Amino acid sequence: MIMKVVEGEVDVYFQTANNKWDTCAAEAILRAAGGNLTDFYGRQYFYDKNAKHRNSTGVLATLFDHETYLPRCGDEDDLVKACNDEFKK
Repeated sequence: MIMKVVEGEVDVYFQTANNKWDTCAAEAILRAAGGNLTDFYGRQYFYDKNAKHRNSTGVLATLFDHETYLPRCGDEDDLVKACNDEFKK
């Protein structure tokens, strides 16, 4: 799904939790295209050997306006509503 952000098919991708191997390659491509991927608090994930396997604080991926979605990430219901409202525009 992160690749749909890169392709411009969706504006934002979010997932409450997944594993590092679900985001690592897609994040590299997203960042090369000028996008951003963080947890729901705006913190980057690390993929070194000491990193935990689980992205337990959510995943937020955008090509543009990443900061617009961050304040809404504290509450998953608010984030879903914000993304649905954005989709309707």
